[in-house]
This record gives sequence, C-alpha cells and structure tokens, in this order.
Amino acid sequence: MKKEEFLELIQSNIDKYEYHVTTVSSMTEPRYAYTIGISNLFNFELIFAGGINFLKADLYLIFSTIIKELKKDKNIVNRKITVDTLGTFSLSIVDP
Repeated sequence: MKKEEFLELIQSNIDKYEYHVTTVSSMTEPRYAYTIGISNLFNFELIFAGGINFLKADLYLIFSTIIKELKKDKNIVNRKITVDTLGTFSLSIVDP
C-alpha cells in the first residue's frame, strides 16, 4: 500500500470509528499494535506490545473493549480491563 493510500485509510477509520489500529510485525521484532486518533478523545494513544499470540481480530476486540471502557472512566492508573476470553489487560502510562 502506498503512503498516500495508508494515510487515507487511517483518516477514513478515524472518521468512521474515532480511531485507527495499526499492527506492526516483522521477522526480527516482536509484533505490536497502536492506535491513531484516540488522542482526540483521551489525550493519549494506546500501544499493545508483544501481541504475537493474538490474531489481528483479537487485537481489534482488545482495543475496542479498552476504548469503550475508557469512555466510561478515563482513569488509567492501576487500571485492568478484561476482554471476554482473551484475558485481562493492564494499562500503564508510557513516557511520551
């Protein structure tokens, strides 16, 4: 995908869903995923490191559940959110 197409996809997802999820993987690095656009809602983005054991659809469910819960309560300090059968995920502040 060309850079311009990717940027259009990101903007389209933000317009439609309020955010976009990008997954990054390679043979030499652990897989990770991050949001683009939720800073408009919460003043921060989410990063999910080490998600190699989860399918892409699982990562989308994890992010959507966390974002839904954050809309109810924006506090992330010592916050844990359970996502169906996928597990419980802890939120931490990362140095900007």
